[in-house]
Parts: sequence; structure tokens; C-alpha cells
Amino acid sequence: MPNSDGCIHVHPDDLKTIDQILKKLGVIERQNTFGKLPYPYKPQGLLSIEEIFL
Repeated sequence: MPNSDGCIHVHPDDLKTIDQILKKLGVIERQNTFGKLPYPYKPQGLLSIEEIFL
């Protein structure tokens, strides 16, 4: 399935690192709404990740 506006596809180890960083920044984990509209949560900010190949 293709990515949606809210999904990221990464290796599990990378996801764990991203999760730890976001929690340190104060991002709150929320329950999946499964596409419920209108979206019931206020956005928490902007996420930007850059992958660098060495």
C-alpha cells in the first residue's frame, strides 16, 4: 500500500529511534482514528526526516 499523509515507512530500528526523539520533544502518542473525519486532534507540529545514504 502507498504511504498516506500521516504514514512513514522505515526499518523497525529507525522507527524506535524516531519514537524516542519525538517523545523527548513532547509529542503525545494518540489512538488511531482509522480515517475518522473530521480529525479529532489538534496537530502537534511538523515532522521532517531526511535520509542520508553513506
